Amino acid sequence: MYRSLLWTADRTTKAFVGVTAVAFGQAAHHANTYVPLPELHATDAGRVLPQKLRERREKASAALRAHAERFRRTATELLDTLKPRPKRVLFVGDSLVSGVGGSSTEAVRGPPLARRVSRLLADAYGVEVEWRSLGETGSDVSVIRRNLLPRIDQDYDVVVIMVGLNDFKQLARGEFWRTPWAFGRDLEDLVDEVKAKTNNARVVLPAYPVAVAGIAEPLKSYVGVVASAWDAQKKSLAEQGRATYVDVFQTDDDAGYTASDSIHPNERGYELWASHIVSAIAAEA
Repeated sequence: MYRSLLWTADRTTKAFVGVTAVAFGQAAHHANTYVPLPELHATDAGRVLPQKLRERREKASAALRAHAERFRRTATELLDTLKPRPKRVLFVGDSLVSGVGGSSTEAVRGPPLARRVSRLLADAYGVEVEWRSLGETGSDVSVIRRNLLPRIDQDYDVVVIMVGLNDFKQLARGEFWRTPWAFGRDLEDLVDEVKAKTNNARVVLPAYPVAVAGIAEPLKSYVGVVASAWDAQKKSLAEQGRATYVDVFQTDDDAGYTASDSIHPNERGYELWASHIVSAIAAEA
C-alpha cells in the first residue's frame, strides 16, 4: 500500500514538472514572437442614446436622404430642360454624301462631308449636332426618292440634299427628256416629301463644286455651264422660300482639292466645301 502511494506521488510529480516545463516553453516562445497591436486612439468620452431615440434618428436620417435624392432628381430634370437640344442634321444624296474621294483611313469616322459640316455647325450654333448620312453612289433625284426617302424615320432640323449631277449625266447618255426643268419638278416633289417626313426641316441645296474640279479646259468650263442649268432649279426653290441654296464657291487656289479621279473632292476639298456650306447656312439662321 505504502509503495503504491509513493509510485503515484512520483508519477504525479514528474507529470506536473513536465507540464510546467512545456507551459514555460510556450510562454517563452509567445513572449519572443508576440507583436503588440497598435493602440486605438479613440475618444475618451461619449454619449449613448436609448434605442427608441436611436430608431427615431435613423428614420429622420432616412427621410432626409430621400428628400435629398428627390431634390437631386428634380434639379437634374430642370437642368436638362434648360440644356439646348442637339441639332439634328441629315445628309441625303449621291456619291458626295457617300464620301467618294475621301480618305480611306478617315472612313471609319463617317463620310467627310457629313462629319465636317456637322462639326462646323456645332461650332457655329454652340450646341451638340447629331448627324446621319443616307448616300447612294450614282443616285439621281428619282433614285433618292425611291431608295433613300423611305429610310428617313425621324425629325430633323436641317437636311442637306446633294443631287443633280447624275441627272445631267442621264441626259448626256441619251435620255433627252431629263431636262433641267424636269429635274426641277422632281426636285420640288423631293423637297416637299423631305419636309413632310422631317417635321418641316430646313432643306439645304448646295450647288456642285465643279469650279475646283481637276478636269482640264475646255471641258471644265463646259461642265460648269451645263451644271448651272440644273443648279438654277435649286436656286428657284430657294427664291420661293422653300429651301436654302448654296452657290458655287470660288477659290484662287484650284489645285489639290480633288481626288485621283479629278471629279470628287478629296479630304481637303470636302473641308473647303463644308466651310462654304456652313457659312451659307449660318448667314440665313
